[in-house]
Amino acid sequence: MPKRPRIALKVTDLDASLAFYIEGIGFELVESQPVAGTALILDSDGDPILLAGPQVEDVKVHLDEPRIVFKPGDTLDFVENDLDARRAGLAGKGLVGAQLEEDSWGDRHLRRWRHSMHIAQLLQHVPDNWEHYVMLKFADEDGEGSKVTVGNFVSGMARHLADHCEEIRETRRVHDR
Repeated sequence: MPKRPRIALKVTDLDASLAFYIEGIGFELVESQPVAGTALILDSDGDPILLAGPQVEDVKVHLDEPRIVFKPGDTLDFVENDLDARRAGLAGKGLVGAQLEEDSWGDRHLRRWRHSMHIAQLLQHVPDNWEHYVMLKFADEDGEGSKVTVGNFVSGMARHLADHCEEIRETRRVHDR
């Protein structure tokens, strides 16, 4: 039996999150208690992680010290020795879009949750985020930026993409392609 977890992930949908972490990422299910709204999984290093659904009010009572609790939408980082193999494994499970990146220190990272990710996948795992606000500030702007909902941002990006597609169609038409 694994040690008690130190990390908990608050999730909005326990079943969908279990499917994502077990089938998509390849973590191992140790125990699921749907009535209590919790599940214990093991990450790729064998470390236990508690998934806690919305009905779990005090996650910390389930954790050993030091405790770390992630909210829906938070970014998690996992250390992996063979990023190429992990990327291929994710792609084999249908999770495409993972990019290998190198930081300024020469460390390699596999980034999955970036703008190239399908927003539908993100919203399936954190559906409440559609109404949450984000702050947008572009590199050439001064000031505080703009507060918009995720839904408005996604809708704007969809219109922007449609405009680019129309420009490409027109360019191809002009050049008989």
